[in-house]
Amino acid sequence: MMTETARIPQTFEGWGVTAQALNTLIDERETCLWVVSPSIQKTDVFKALPSEIMHHCITISGEPNPDDVDQIAETYRKESIDCIIALGGGSVMDFSKALAGILNSDTASVMDYLEGVGRDIPYELIPVRWIAIPTTPGTGAEVTKNAVLSKPGLFKKSFRDDRLIADAVVLDAQWLSFLPKSALAATVMDGLTQLIEAYTSTQNNSTVDALIASVTPGLFDVIERLIDDSLTHDDYHHLARAGMISGIALANCGLGMVHSYASAVGAYTHAPHGVVCARLLPKVTEYNLERMETDSDGYQRYVNWTYWLNPLMRVEELSQTFAGWVRALNISPLGDYGLKRDNCVKIIQETLQKTNPVDYDIDSKLQLLESELY
Repeated sequence: MMTETARIPQTFEGWGVTAQALNTLIDERETCLWVVSPSIQKTDVFKALPSEIMHHCITISGEPNPDDVDQIAETYRKESIDCIIALGGGSVMDFSKALAGILNSDTASVMDYLEGVGRDIPYELIPVRWIAIPTTPGTGAEVTKNAVLSKPGLFKKSFRDDRLIADAVVLDAQWLSFLPKSALAATVMDGLTQLIEAYTSTQNNSTVDALIASVTPGLFDVIERLIDDSLTHDDYHHLARAGMISGIALANCGLGMVHSYASAVGAYTHAPHGVVCARLLPKVTEYNLERMETDSDGYQRYVNWTYWLNPLMRVEELSQTFAGWVRALNISPLGDYGLKRDNCVKIIQETLQKTNPVDYDIDSKLQLLESELY
């Protein structure tokens, strides 16, 4: 059977390399549009970036909305933007990706291309070049081809095309050090979830297996130091690299039941994506392991991944370890973010399970989700 690996962008990596990388990537004659998280824009490091490429700058907070993408596109089309520079978390990456996809058209709306809720028009544009500088270590959006956009209470869907993958990634772990612990914890749990779900996916492949195996060892100790507020520069590097590889992994292998829930939960509640992943990972892991034969490929993959995470830990301890981290990181139940009994049914109706190693019936999906009400 032939497998295909998605394109991986040109990558610059190192502590404090942002300015150096941008000087390499940007011609002074180019007009740049920066898309930035508000908190990052206030840092001294951002203020010290090369002034000659600071042409236009917008800030993005909260989940990216398709109406906002269209509005910004309309505003900046007349500016002849050559490059978009995305500096922020997953929302900034998704917004920038979608914006890059439609900015070269005089009339295109992102709703032309949004899966399931859009106009289902084939994507035939040439995106504006864009550079990703992730400031969180878990979404992996800097290396995927889909921009996730949402309207609260209505949908959370993707604009997806291979041409939307970033042209370059600057993996500067210094930006992670500015994150509040709660935000860092949630995005770390998102990346952790992507690594394990991609590795145990029914669409796993050997190339991605090797990448996952390169970053999973050591994560156990890094997360323990995150809990203890004792992260080092090397730890931030490890988290940044693991987050990017988790994005490569999901782009190539798909994901499991946690992320199947996460998209719909994000549409009907105000729970941050990483919080959803953190809360559901222990429960989905336990459910999957209880329903797999111990000699199955899926079960053995859980065993392998557990060994990489911590050679002293047995696979039977995995779900409880995740649950312990969630408690130690003070990540609240989804009921605190607006999950209610009456929207649980809507959520499970939109919860697919394409590459999860275990099938869930409707009752099981509902019972697991309702356990997060309190």
